[in-house]
Amino acid sequence: MELQNKKDKIAFLASLSLIYSYIEFLLPRPVPFLRLGFSNAIILSALFLDFPSFFILCIIKAVCSSFISGILFSPFFIISFTQSVSAGLIMYGAKKLKIFSVYGISLLGAACSAVVQIYLCSLYLGKGTINLLWIMLSFSVFSGIITAWLSQKIELPESFDFAENTSGAIETGSSRQKKISSILKIIFILIFSCMIFATGNIFLLILLLILSFIIQLISRRRFIVMPHIFMWLFVFLSSIFVPAGKIIFSFWKITITDGAINSALMKALKLSSSMMLSQAASTINFEGNSIIAKTLKNYSRIINKLNLKNRKWNFSEPLNCLTQFKSNSI
Repeated sequence: MELQNKKDKIAFLASLSLIYSYIEFLLPRPVPFLRLGFSNAIILSALFLDFPSFFILCIIKAVCSSFISGILFSPFFIISFTQSVSAGLIMYGAKKLKIFSVYGISLLGAACSAVVQIYLCSLYLGKGTINLLWIMLSFSVFSGIITAWLSQKIELPESFDFAENTSGAIETGSSRQKKISSILKIIFILIFSCMIFATGNIFLLILLLILSFIIQLISRRRFIVMPHIFMWLFVFLSSIFVPAGKIIFSFWKITITDGAINSALMKALKLSSSMMLSQAASTINFEGNSIIAKTLKNYSRIINKLNLKNRKWNFSEPLNCLTQFKSNSI
């Protein structure tokens, strides 16, 4: 695969992984937190890279995916980032051993992702989350097989002219102002997020939740209520298994206490607020010639060209579309 340089190669693969992640988002999911991981098919296809390039690809993919999905300034980002990078490293190591097929490598990556995700969730939500590990591991078998199959359907091109060659572009005053504006917005949202997780007052958290909602509306990012409902249910169900304080209700082996409810409420308020801020941050445009900027620009172009919501598509179409973006045609 002969691209202009490593930066373009990584941005190319990262853009493609975001597209397949978006395609998966359009598919119906009976359980919101269980994902097939279509984007990992690109990671499997990129195991030919040298280790530094592959490692950077995993990082860029995790950051950009969190930015687009609106979880960058929430604890979910730490979970998503860690599981994505650790699964990538496991798959890269398995590839070097040369004893696993692509299906074996994919299953190892999916299992690693499930274990890391549940463990990190348990650190924030409580040890009761560990009870969900068997569900995640069972699903990882199915998702690992699907991801491996998809990776074999993807044929990366031998050569590719990246969408936009701006390495020699002169930064104008307008672009500098946009870049400064974007940086200031990110700093503001980061400080606001820190305030949310620093407080332990429920009334203040409710106020910050309202302010976060207003910020999301101002940013013109559509508010979707269902992810918050499922997240609240997940938090409260996890807290049931970690009783604390006065017992309110008890049934069989399940004990509900006022301390568990109070803890779950605070955690849910913080998560919802941080998710709203992350949604607002996802409207920020990245300027410049960085790998992240290249990745997000091409992702946006491909989404607009594919129009996935309004017509039929096949798994090879995002790749075909991406390779059509020539630098001399922009």
